[in-house]
Amino acid sequence: MQRSHTVKASRRWLLWLGGVCFGVLVFLASFGSLFVEHSLQKLFRSTVATLPVSEHGMPEIAFFPPGITLDRLVLKGPRDELTVRDIRLDVKLLDSALAIRGRAAGGRFEADLHAEGWGKGVCKLRWKMEGVNLTEVLKAWAVLEKPIAVLDGRVNMEGQYTVPSRKELSRPWTGTGRVQCSLSNASIRHILPVLTKMELDGIEGMISADWNKRRVTLREAALRQKDISLELQGGLNLMPSAWSRTPLQLEAKVKAEKGVLNEKLLPERLRQQHANGGMQVRLSGTPEKPKVEF
Repeated sequence: MQRSHTVKASRRWLLWLGGVCFGVLVFLASFGSLFVEHSLQKLFRSTVATLPVSEHGMPEIAFFPPGITLDRLVLKGPRDELTVRDIRLDVKLLDSALAIRGRAAGGRFEADLHAEGWGKGVCKLRWKMEGVNLTEVLKAWAVLEKPIAVLDGRVNMEGQYTVPSRKELSRPWTGTGRVQCSLSNASIRHILPVLTKMELDGIEGMISADWNKRRVTLREAALRQKDISLELQGGLNLMPSAWSRTPLQLEAKVKAEKGVLNEKLLPERLRQQHANGGMQVRLSGTPEKPKVEF
């Protein structure tokens, strides 16, 4: 009898302890989900506040794995709007990192941000874009329309960017990085009198550059078309307060088939270089007001 009573008491104690543990787990799960939801909502609001957002859908918050899903977000550019769709933001707690992916301008993109010391140390950003329609992007974001207008083209891009801390992410001139970009099947229309054709199609291109604070150095930069090709060397010293007035320090090599250039408009030295298979010029001034030095 005594043993039976002891067994029953032990069972009741174990059931009570199990109930308490289950209640604690439910409380922690509920509190944790509320904490994660609140943190993600705060992250979403702060992110939207830093972007030129004119409209966005209702975010869906996920507890496990923690993340945010958004069907659309409309960015307001200087000239027009650009819609980003199927956005997914994942929070990687163990790695102290964020990962985002989505679709825009007919292509897709992905990026991840790793912050050492939970944002107090070095922050490393990596990104990748594939199949983005350059025309749609420039329609919203291009500041300059002349002397060249892009009619078509697809862009692939990938790069990395490192800053001393999370606070410096909004100040790109404080970091270092590298970017590589390729252009395919591009078409342009221009008003350059030195070219006999007003439209050029089938343009392929590649740009590879290093970023060191305000200095951008070209490692490779070339545009090629069946009738003409352009190679660039040099770099830029960025002016964050006025990008269009950034000083240009570039040297260009141009090769063109016979009949592509209006040779009457070329200086004598360039005509001689053209006859020998290529021309070299220096680009100075700014993107807003470029100058060609022979």
